[in-house]
Amino acid sequence: RNCDWSSDVCSSDLSIYPNPVSSELVIDKTITKVEVYDVNGKLVCAQDFNGSLNVEKKLNVAQLPLGLYHLKGNSEKGQINFKFIKQ
Repeated sequence: RNCDWSSDVCSSDLSIYPNPVSSELVIDKTITKVEVYDVNGKLVCAQDFNGSLNVEKKLNVAQLPLGLYHLKGNSEKGQINFKFIKQ
């Protein structure tokens, strides 16, 4: 299990893929809101999915520069933290 000590939910319990990603991250159905931060902690992308519970969600990251990012989100299971690579 890939658990972050600051996370209420283990990322292995959720479905977020592909990683690395080039254009779209597919987000778990239970996630209601996400924020994406770059390695400097700057918020670079945010999406609120509140109207679409229990549906597969997609987050467009095509505009982001190549690199490592930190996704923070809220789900029915609690807060999540997930790192992904934009390639």
